[in-house]
Amino acid sequence: EIRWDWPGGIPPQYPGIVCMSLNVAKVLCMAGIAVAVLVFLLFFLDLVLGFISPGLAPFKQASLFLDIAFVLSAAGLGTLSWFTLKEQD
Repeated sequence: EIRWDWPGGIPPQYPGIVCMSLNVAKVLCMAGIAVAVLVFLLFFLDLVLGFISPGLAPFKQASLFLDIAFVLSAAGLGTLSWFTLKEQD
């Protein structure tokens, strides 16, 4: 929930400023999803491009096992973050 006001009005030390407060749990869930997407894309590209064109792979497919492990871990983190975000309502 995004609130565009301060409880009890605008704080006296900041006259004229509209304060925005976010639910910290939602922000952390969204950050988890963002990290999961980035890690998933990075290691999935390394995995796929390692077979198609090894010169374009970000880590040159240094370890097939680690690529698969990071892809699965990122998918798990994204899934858990998504379901936790949906429970915040």
